[in-house]
Amino acid sequence: MGLQQSKDQLLYQQVRIGNIKRIKDFHRIGASLEWKDKEGYTPLILASMNPIHYNVAKTLLELGANVNYYRPCCHSETALHHAAKKGLEQMVKLLLLHGASALLMNDDGQTALDVARLNGYSDVVRAIENHICLFSGWLRALYIVPGFAQPPPRKVWVVIVRCGARKLTKPFKLELVIYSGLENAKPHLIIPLWKAYIDEPNFNQPDPSVIISISNKETYIVLAPVNENENQQLKRFCNACREISPIRRPQFSFNIQASGIRQPAQITKNTNPITQNKEKSQWQNNDAGTSNNSVNYPPPTVPSAPPISDIMDDDLVHYLSIDSTLIEKEKENKDSSTCVICLDAPIEGVCIPCGHMAGCMSCLEEVKGKNWGCPVCRTKIDQVVRVYAV
Repeated sequence: MGLQQSKDQLLYQQVRIGNIKRIKDFHRIGASLEWKDKEGYTPLILASMNPIHYNVAKTLLELGANVNYYRPCCHSETALHHAAKKGLEQMVKLLLLHGASALLMNDDGQTALDVARLNGYSDVVRAIENHICLFSGWLRALYIVPGFAQPPPRKVWVVIVRCGARKLTKPFKLELVIYSGLENAKPHLIIPLWKAYIDEPNFNQPDPSVIISISNKETYIVLAPVNENENQQLKRFCNACREISPIRRPQFSFNIQASGIRQPAQITKNTNPITQNKEKSQWQNNDAGTSNNSVNYPPPTVPSAPPISDIMDDDLVHYLSIDSTLIEKEKENKDSSTCVICLDAPIEGVCIPCGHMAGCMSCLEEVKGKNWGCPVCRTKIDQVVRVYAV
């Protein structure tokens, strides 16, 4: 056992100094590629943190190193997280090419994409998004919020990506991410598409547009092609949204005058008794040279999700997939919380002998099988017993 550990450690040391030949030699005589130091770093994770070790990382991947290795409950991250945190674009592309999952979350609930955004590495953000996005491209956007002056439409970079998850076997949710430009790493706005309604455009119009309604604040975002009669980009956007969003034909009239985005097809008024008596909001255009420019806003559909931020500042990042309103509501309505490991399923089991009710049966059985100990107190788990709430 001691000899085996010695070989593993020697291979790890060769990674640190970048000796590819010796790495192959130690691997040939049985040294493990998954040996971990006291910080939980494998040889691949160590290599992924250093830009001069690109060829070392490539060699380890070709030898079969686990590209998605991650040890939960130890504040550790995957190799892709570490490369994104350092802003190593070529290393990120190498890891993605060899099967690294950009959707895996670390202990802080962040994907590698989140890490790159927070650290301001726009090249890494673009590389990851290009690998996982369902749509990316330029569109014209108009943000419409009651109580605010109507801004002019502007050109924005739009991306639709899947959200991160701790268990990649579960269905994915999609986010609409809007950037002010390609040079920006931090999003201007993030919209959880599973909480929004998308009103499908009429492509028979000269300049069709998509209207996205957000929650119950009568907040709308209008997206249209950058140039008139270029509808293929908008069609691609709609097709990507159909993967998850409840797209509907417009159920309200939406009129924008002299805004640069033409009026969608006229349709029947909303007859919802809850909303039909609400007053229409009006704004004046602040642009020079325009006057009497108003927008008529219909009553919104009944919201299916808590409200989100009205309008976003360029220098702020709003991660709307983590909804604090929902969290507070769950705290008020539930005595028990969700699983502390996957943060998704309800608590179902109790650890024996410590007695902590900390997670769902699936996660607790996995923790017990890997001898990690109770996720609360780290006591060895002898048995996991399912509990039932009455």
